[in-house]
Amino acid sequence: LDADKIREFSRSHGIKTSSFFDAVFGFVLAKFSGADESLFATVFNGRNEKLTRTCGMFVKTMPVSCNIQKTDEIEQYFKEINLQIDNSRKYNLYSYADICSDLQISPQVLFAYQGDVQ
Repeated sequence: LDADKIREFSRSHGIKTSSFFDAVFGFVLAKFSGADESLFATVFNGRNEKLTRTCGMFVKTMPVSCNIQKTDEIEQYFKEINLQIDNSRKYNLYSYADICSDLQISPQVLFAYQGDVQ
């Protein structure tokens, strides 16, 4: 697929392009490890309206959990990952270290996707 087709797929299914790549990465990671699910860490820019004219690095890290057996429909899988990431972004003040400690998780993989600014 080329970039325009990926953007169009994402738009037509109501998901972010970054969520598309997170979902694909989670699927491949699960298949590669011979499992039905994967857990990895990803990042987002961490900026909000208050920081639009600020110079600095505000990257937020968050876990992503993918269960590739949960649904037979690939569109539903993408939407579930997109919803999970959107919900995680809402609580971006909850630090990644605290999430790992509270949930007793230790993702071994970190994935970051950087697309064009639109």
